[in-house]
Amino acid sequence: MFEKGDYVIYGSNGICRVQDVTTLDIPGVDKNRKYYLLKPVYTSASTVYTPVDTEGTLLRPVKRGSRQPDPVHPRDPADPTGQRKDPGKDL
Repeated sequence: MFEKGDYVIYGSNGICRVQDVTTLDIPGVDKNRKYYLLKPVYTSASTVYTPVDTEGTLLRPVKRGSRQPDPVHPRDPADPTGQRKDPGKDL
């Protein structure tokens, strides 16, 4: 199970941040079922709700390693120190 603050890849929405793990207060929706509330990183105006308990959900962790670039905080190629670029800085 993912936790609040985790980054995941969700289907065609791409990289998302888990904003919350919660139940939904929407008519016709099981009030006891937990959902991930996802905010896509590159389209922040969107919100995605997906059930926690659905095995068919296209949800996987963002893997970070020495051979993989950080997709959320890319390095600034103009910075010779290789510091990570703040994605919110240019907003």
